[in-house]
Amino acid sequence: MNAFISIQGIRKDYGGNVAVSDVTLDIQKGEFVSFLGPSGSGKSTTLYVMAGLVDPDQGDVQVEGKSILQMPSNKRNIGMVFQRYTLFPNMTVAENIAFPLTVRKVNKAEIAERTAEMLRLVRMEALADRYPQQMSGGQQQRVAIARAMIYNPNILLMDEPLSALDRKLREEIQSEIKRVHEETGVTILYVTHDQEEALRLSDRVVLFNQGKVEQIGTCRDLYEKPVSRFCAGFFGSSNILETTACDPDTRKVRLVSGEVLEDIGIFQQRHIFGEEPSLMVRPEDMSFSREKSANVIAGTVLDITFLGALLMCSIQLRSGECVKMQLPRVFEDSVPALGSEVFVKINTNNSVAFY
Repeated sequence: MNAFISIQGIRKDYGGNVAVSDVTLDIQKGEFVSFLGPSGSGKSTTLYVMAGLVDPDQGDVQVEGKSILQMPSNKRNIGMVFQRYTLFPNMTVAENIAFPLTVRKVNKAEIAERTAEMLRLVRMEALADRYPQQMSGGQQQRVAIARAMIYNPNILLMDEPLSALDRKLREEIQSEIKRVHEETGVTILYVTHDQEEALRLSDRVVLFNQGKVEQIGTCRDLYEKPVSRFCAGFFGSSNILETTACDPDTRKVRLVSGEVLEDIGIFQQRHIFGEEPSLMVRPEDMSFSREKSANVIAGTVLDITFLGALLMCSIQLRSGECVKMQLPRVFEDSVPALGSEVFVKINTNNSVAFY
């Protein structure tokens, strides 16, 4: 299947500082793809190249097989929603939404029809005559989404659009964005540093690190099959245990404490020079055991934190390393007391060794 969007070897330098390097990925029509990564990892720069706001030093961006780099940004048929709402304070909701069609000199009847359609899409019909300063942040961002969608763009770019909102409002607007995507089928590229947001919204995630693409895949791929320690540590909560030996043939690892774990689920070759071999274990893949047996290691309970439906237990291993164990609250009565010597069972089938 030919890609709808093809980003090919994009590179951008700023005075010798590499913002993005050899960013290459294909996106299918109608996909919701999130660009995830820490600040300065290159995700927004890649988005701005798509939008025509940044000119790359190398590479190409094609939509339906045709390069768009020489095309002015206002001719690319791409909608854009920024972190700041960028609404005109002297215009009503309806006027803000209609603005892209107004400047394109579309006839008034079509503008009225499309504006009404967009108001329905973002469920803002009752607020059409209000001004931005009379609305909440979430309502203003809904208006920004409607304005970006009014001219039927093929692609919608969103640069951390919810980062200024509180958690409850973020979750509410996430649901709205997902609904808009499902109803319109528009292809969305969405920049975020919030893993949970990427999990809620995305068909696929592109994980950026130091200007390069670290991993591309579904949320489940990145969570269950991270290709590197960076991915394992950034996407979801994880414990990284140092090892003295990793053997993919026998599927065993030896921890610094000398304890051996068997039946490791996945082995990934390390691709960073000098990085020590290690094992990733998710907190939910650990539990307390009554006795020492296969894939059980020893430790001491340092802390127990109540997190509502969950408990997070901090355990110090014989090696001195500390790990986090996540348990459902229903097991609260069976959790050992602080300072207790305990055995910890590891679900090694879900663990990933980097060797």
